[in-house]
Amino acid sequence: KAVKAANKEVGIAKKKHPNWSSNDPIRNQIDNLFKGKVGVQCKNIDEVERIGTARNSKKIPPGYEDTKKEYPYGDWIGWYQIMEMVKESEVKRPVILITNDNKKDWWLKIGDKIVGPRPELIKEILQHNVKFHMYTMEKFLEIAKPIYKVNLTTIKEIGEVNKKNIEGFLGKQNENLAETTSIPGVEFNN
Repeated sequence: KAVKAANKEVGIAKKKHPNWSSNDPIRNQIDNLFKGKVGVQCKNIDEVERIGTARNSKKIPPGYEDTKKEYPYGDWIGWYQIMEMVKESEVKRPVILITNDNKKDWWLKIGDKIVGPRPELIKEILQHNVKFHMYTMEKFLEIAKPIYKVNLTTIKEIGEVNKKNIEGFLGKQNENLAETTSIPGVEFNN
C-alpha cells in the first residue's frame, strides 16, 4: 500500500513539474540572444586536433586543462574557430566570448579571484586588430539586460546554477568569482 501511494504521489509530482527538456524558457532566451551570431562547424578537424595536441603539450591556452578528458579538444576548437572567423572577416568586429569554464587555461587568476582572460589569449586575438570581450554567462546577461530585456530572474537562476556547478566541480564554495579589470583595448568582465 505504501509503495502504491508513493508511486501515485511521484506521478502527480511529475505531471506538475515543468518539462525543461522540451520547453526551457531560459534556454529559449539564450538561443534568441545568439541567433545568427554563432560560428560554423570546424572543417579540417584532424589538423586542428593535431595543433591542439601540440599546444596542450606546451600548456598554451585554451584547452590544456582538458587533456584528461575523453575528447580534450573542445575548448581549443572553439578558440580556433573564433580565430579563423576573425582572420576571414573583412569587417573587424569586436569578439565577445561567453564561457562558464573557469579553469586557468581560460582565465588569469590571482588566488581564487578571476582577473580576466589569459594574457596569451588576449595577445593572440589582438594580432588581428579586434577588440576582445570575455564574460561568464551571468555577467554577459547582466550587461545585455537593458538591450535585450533579459529577465532579472533569468540572470539570478543562471548565477545560482553556475554557483552550484562550480561548487560541485571544485568541491568547495567559491562565492566571489568575478572581479573586473581593464587593459586598454580589452574589456574583460567575468
